[in-house]
Amino acid sequence: MSAAIALKKQDPASEIRFRCTLCKVLFIDPEDGQGGPARCPICDSVGRFDSNFSNHQIDRMVSFTGSHGVGKTTSVLDKGRELKISLPHRTVGVLSENVIDSPYPINQQTTPESQLWIYTNQIQAELKFLSKYDVTVCDRTALDAVAYSYVAGFGQMASAMFDLFRSHCHVYGQIYFKTVRRNNYLVSDGIRDSSDSKFQAAVETVLLQLYQKLGVRIVLI
Repeated sequence: MSAAIALKKQDPASEIRFRCTLCKVLFIDPEDGQGGPARCPICDSVGRFDSNFSNHQIDRMVSFTGSHGVGKTTSVLDKGRELKISLPHRTVGVLSENVIDSPYPINQQTTPESQLWIYTNQIQAELKFLSKYDVTVCDRTALDAVAYSYVAGFGQMASAMFDLFRSHCHVYGQIYFKTVRRNNYLVSDGIRDSSDSKFQAAVETVLLQLYQKLGVRIVLI
C-alpha cells in the first residue's frame, strides 16, 4: 500500500479524473472513489470516471488557480517537489505568486493600477519561466487577476484583459482549480483578506465562469 501511494505522489500521470454528471467539469476525488461515490466539489453531484482523459504527456506549465485562501501556494510547492523527483533530468521552475510584490493596494482596496500591474507582471513572469525551464509550476494563472478585476468593478478593463488572455492561455498545459469548498486555508497572514468569505466566494464564481467562457479544460481539486 505504501509503495502504491508513493508512486501516485511521484507520477503526474497517475491521478484519476472524474467528470461531474451535472455540471460536466473534471475533478479529482481525494479518495479516488474508494470512499464512496466521487462527488463534485462545486455542486456535490456524483462524478463518473473519465476514461477519455489522458495525462501521460508532461506539460510545460502546470498551474494552480482559484480564489484566495484555498492553499494554492502549498499545492504549488508540493507539485514542484513531486515533479523534480519524478523528472530528475529536467529543469523544474516554481513561479510564486506576485501579489505580495504589488506596489499598489490589494484585496478589496485594490485599484485599476494594482490589477493591471498584477496581470501584466504575471504574464511576463510566465513567459520568462517558459523560456528558462523545461517544466514550470505556477501559483495562479493570469486569469485570476481578471476575475479579481471584475469583482472589484473594473469591468471595462477586465474585459480587455480577458480578450488578451485568449492569446496567452495556450501556455497552460494543466490547470488545477482549488475550490473553496474543499480547501479551507482562509487564515490571517497579513496579506490576504480573511475576514470576508463572501468576497472569496465571489472571486471563485467569476473565475469559474471565465474558464467556462474560454472553454479551457480545468481540473477541480
